[in-house]
Amino acid sequence: MTTEVTETRYRTGKPGYVREWDGHAWIGEPIPDRCVARLPKRGVRNWHTHSWMLFVLIGWVIGVVLALLAFTGDEPLTWLLAIAGFFAAGGTLVAAARIAWARLDLADVVNLRRILPLGLLSGAVALGLAFGIEKLQMQIPGPVGSHVGSLFGAGPIEETAKLLVPVLLFFFLGGDVRDPRTGFALVFISGLVFGIVEGAEYVAGATHLAHDHQMHQHLSAEDTERYGALAMVFVRSFIELMHPFTVAAVAAVAWLSAWRGKEFFSRPAIVTFILAIVYHSFNDGVLGGIVTEHQQLLGAALSFPLLWLWFYFMYLPRARQLAPPAVVTGNPRRWRPE
Repeated sequence: MTTEVTETRYRTGKPGYVREWDGHAWIGEPIPDRCVARLPKRGVRNWHTHSWMLFVLIGWVIGVVLALLAFTGDEPLTWLLAIAGFFAAGGTLVAAARIAWARLDLADVVNLRRILPLGLLSGAVALGLAFGIEKLQMQIPGPVGSHVGSLFGAGPIEETAKLLVPVLLFFFLGGDVRDPRTGFALVFISGLVFGIVEGAEYVAGATHLAHDHQMHQHLSAEDTERYGALAMVFVRSFIELMHPFTVAAVAAVAWLSAWRGKEFFSRPAIVTFILAIVYHSFNDGVLGGIVTEHQQLLGAALSFPLLWLWFYFMYLPRARQLAPPAVVTGNPRRWRPE
């Protein structure tokens, strides 16, 4: 059901206003129209019955089972822990992708057979670049090359790497990649790939928690490794959402700006990119580095509200501007464009 008012003007989430839709994006400024009825209020109801929740639960179950199986022998099976992390992070990130696909009606414009391979390639290139540059950074003497220094460096390195291939495709390939929703989907997949692989890496390395002094006071080394791995399965399944949410927020602004005839590297896009770097570096360097060195669980716990703040105030307000007229009425209020 669309919210058509005239042939090209539709109601958005802003009460009493209509806006031009050119078939790909909202263009121009919102136009006051007193005759426009207010859209019905809609929230996210029965969230536990949605199909995306099934992906989260399946990822958790497989992740927990595999993590427990990894400790059945004399030594923890790192490769099995990596697979556990892959499914745990993958379930949550795929669920987030399904939500975006539905709220923005991405299936209407995104040729997944074409965009999925490009997104997978983008994520793979980003992983390779980030791994290589971060390894080189750790060779630098002093604070920059320290463990905490490398965590701070993850922000600019990884955010740039995830966007590199999509931006190059925008300028040199063109075509449907320049469509705002297609560009958003491409970048989201790039971040999704990065997050899933990183989640697998973190869960595989979770046994280092056995050396955390505070936990070791209460648990044996073996139990600490086991519970640390299980905790990491759940922690990384959520924290890895940062990877698609940061770059997708940037993509929503940059691609839409270019489509409206403005600069791709517009001021709002650059500001969003800088804020994504700051958020990422703070999360990894301060919470994952400085805080975690003193209190392992506190750093992870503080990452959750930080992720929520980014989702609520950065990702969602930018992503929802791509929602087409066909889904505006059915979307929850905060997924409606303004």
